[in-house]
Amino acid sequence: MSLITEGTVYRRALHSGTIQVIPQRGDYALETLFEIAERRNPKRAFLFVSKVLGRHIPVAPRVMRQVYRQLAGQFPASLPEPVLFIGMAETAVGLGAGVFDEVRRQYRHSVYLTSTRHPVEGELLCEFKEEHSHATDHLIYLPESPENASQGSGRTHPGADRRRSHDRQHLYQPADRVTRHGKACPVGADCRSNAYRLEQRRITPT
Repeated sequence: MSLITEGTVYRRALHSGTIQVIPQRGDYALETLFEIAERRNPKRAFLFVSKVLGRHIPVAPRVMRQVYRQLAGQFPASLPEPVLFIGMAETAVGLGAGVFDEVRRQYRHSVYLTSTRHPVEGELLCEFKEEHSHATDHLIYLPESPENASQGSGRTHPGADRRRSHDRQHLYQPADRVTRHGKACPVGADCRSNAYRLEQRRITPT
């Protein structure tokens, strides 16, 4: 693989083609936020490896906390409560928890849930599919705590994911693709998890 940068454009040559990322904002150089890895997956041959999440690459806790605070700072000053935060399995579970930890200082009536790919006993809140993944199903269960379970129908639903690397995967899933016992889950305002909102990402043959 080889890396080419032209201004703010991040371009990586892979065996399967070339991936190009153009940021919508220029707060950080993209190569300081992530690297691109290749993988054996016919649905998607690449993986964004974060340099700030602390999952695949060691990261200083102060750097991770700074990221949480910066993302939390993008939340509006006023949102309808209760606020239900959702962290997407597997990589974004820690990211979601960190952002939730910062934002709940402002929104006291909030609860944090994570998705899982494994069916368990409990009341299912909703489910959706990550169609490009090797394991497509995501399940979100209500917590056992009555207090937290009562907020499972929160009026605002921020979701945390480490990337939007496929046109059909969205942090806030379209209502017709997220079902709760046959009904659409409410969809909240857009507050994406990346430091950038990536404007364009495409693969072209080499």
